Amino acid sequence: MELKYDETIYIISGTCGVGKSSVAHKLAQKYVLSAHINADNIYHMVVGGQVAPWKDDGTYIKLLWTNINSIVENFIINRFVPVIDYVVFPEDLCFIKKVKDKYMLKVKYIVLMADETTIRLRDDSRTLENKMGDRSVELLGEFIEKGINEKFIINTTSKSIEETVLEIIKEDRFII
Repeated sequence: MELKYDETIYIISGTCGVGKSSVAHKLAQKYVLSAHINADNIYHMVVGGQVAPWKDDGTYIKLLWTNINSIVENFIINRFVPVIDYVVFPEDLCFIKKVKDKYMLKVKYIVLMADETTIRLRDDSRTLENKMGDRSVELLGEFIEKGINEKFIINTTSKSIEETVLEIIKEDRFII
């Protein structure tokens, strides 16, 4: 199934080990023209002065979203469907509003969740430089504490990547 341009920005969020990157990449592959924007890569472009995102006072997160918006806008202008892959909490969604409103686009916000055991197993299967360890579980706790609206959540504990992607494409409940 190859889909045409549908004027949607996808934001795939969740803790480490829930399948954000895998789902975002597979989702992007469903469109004729698309881009998988791995925001971790953009965040890590900062070398001098870099701090871990969870230790940032907000300075680098604002810079990150400025950069994401520029990239998203460039893809939108060229009729690509952007799929953003990052840890995005509901309060961060305001950062994409300018581009959303300028181009009158839909934004689908999806928070992938899984149980702690699954997250630890998936994290353990990563290469050493990509392992997050206890931070993955801490982040899961942060998502739970936020009380995110259930309509945005997909539990990936026992779902395949393909099942998850199809749910994201078909369901309007993810539109913010």
